[in-house]
Amino acid sequence: MTDPRRLSHEAAEELISASLTNDLTDAERGSLDAHLAGCARCRATAAAFAESRRMLSGIRHVGAPRDLGARVRSGIERGRFSPLPWWRRPAFAVAGTATLAAAAVALAVIIGRPFAPPPVASGSSSASPTASGSSAPSAPASSPSAAATPEPSLPAVPPVYRVEYAFDVPGDINQGISLRIVDQASGATVRTLNAGEQLLGGLPMAAVLSPDGSWLALRVLQDGKGTELLYAIEVHGTAVVPLGESLPSPFQAMSWSPKDGRYLAYTLIDLASRAADVRIFEPATGAIRQLTRTGHAFAGGWACCVSGSSNLWVSVASGARPTSYLINLQEGASPPTNLDPAQAARSTADAAFLPIVSPDGRHVMFWRGALHQTGLGWEFAAGGSLAMASTAGDGSGSFDPATGGALFTTFDATLVEARVAWAPDSDAYAVWGATTSDGSPFPAPGRVYFGHLSRPQPLLTADQALDESDIPADGIVRDVALAPDGRHLAITIGFPIPGDLAQPVAELRLVTRYFDQRADEVQGLGPSDIWVGPGVYAP
Repeated sequence: MTDPRRLSHEAAEELISASLTNDLTDAERGSLDAHLAGCARCRATAAAFAESRRMLSGIRHVGAPRDLGARVRSGIERGRFSPLPWWRRPAFAVAGTATLAAAAVALAVIIGRPFAPPPVASGSSSASPTASGSSAPSAPASSPSAAATPEPSLPAVPPVYRVEYAFDVPGDINQGISLRIVDQASGATVRTLNAGEQLLGGLPMAAVLSPDGSWLALRVLQDGKGTELLYAIEVHGTAVVPLGESLPSPFQAMSWSPKDGRYLAYTLIDLASRAADVRIFEPATGAIRQLTRTGHAFAGGWACCVSGSSNLWVSVASGARPTSYLINLQEGASPPTNLDPAQAARSTADAAFLPIVSPDGRHVMFWRGALHQTGLGWEFAAGGSLAMASTAGDGSGSFDPATGGALFTTFDATLVEARVAWAPDSDAYAVWGATTSDGSPFPAPGRVYFGHLSRPQPLLTADQALDESDIPADGIVRDVALAPDGRHLAITIGFPIPGDLAQPVAELRLVTRYFDQRADEVQGLGPSDIWVGPGVYAP
């Protein structure tokens, strides 16, 4: 067997490039590590690659030329590209008047792409490819610059329900409390709930609307106690179902089963034992069942769509390698109880935690890293990372974690926590509340990162954060909802309480995102002296 340390410098550089996107087999990773241990030159190359990637992550995203697809297809048809993966091919030659800046932008688009972008429809028309030559022809002087052409105006802001919370007796969270669900379009109050009668007082932290818009799942923080109460609220009816009390966790997701909203899956962390397990709420019957009894299980996302069944990812956090299990819940049958996820799984994702599947079932975001238990729950011991992968494509939601690539274009895995959400269009996604173990400025905890799989750069760079002015400097992002069009966001921003007797305040902001040089449009909703938010987009 060849000594892996005897790799040539050229072969080692290819492996270093592929390592940036986790595109190495175990054997290749072992060969590279062994080579780097004895080669100062290649260690310097690896460090330079990592630093270049950090620099490129801050470049403003630039749209690809409109005829790029046609040019690439033409090149393939003429045999100019080999079938090898891009990291195994010879370096591209930059022809004619192409500048280093343009090459850097192209590299920023390519580095770290974990999956193929959505396919181009075979029947779509495209411009004829430019004839090959020593350099690309210049545009006529009279032609307007494509960069100067702004995007067309977007449609009106989609309809939103907002939650409003206020109390009449300062300092007493159990007197005069009301929680209202308000239709933003009409300004009408859809539902009013009073403390002591239907729910206890608490600051609304996150909300998820069922697919048909009939039920709202709500997490509220008991500010004085530090625990969260979970509720299911019938939007246009009278039912309010307490779902339990839990220690808060960045991994405590609530999710409705797709299409029919038959089930709500969520995690409760016991106050005394710190045990975490998955519950299932069924609105049709009002039943709440404990799906797992492991003490370290978390509800991930549902997978769409296998007829006659619902598939839920359940993650087990114990050990250095968390594992996720796909659990099947059959229609027409009561959800099972007290499962061992490993025994009940129809599919397993090793070394993957909390998979969140896109609504169309084609892609999945998940965590990598070693978790350990603390006094308040589970967290990543030395920092984790968010990854993106394509699913198997059979509608089950299964995937191979080894095919995933880092979601953030950053080399080090230093994330301690973050929250994620998909838009209903399965193209847009958001990440917020990111905290790093080393205090690095990217990703920043106060920013909301907004990515699109269909854009030239589907991964998240520093430039894909919403405008800094969208979030006040003293504000804390509590929740983010994404509109069905993938271009609007409803962001709940909480503010520090100025004194013990002061009323907690939050603001709901609707943000419209453009992809050209225009600034985000921001609209504040509701009164400024009460807690407003979270918001959810009506189906």
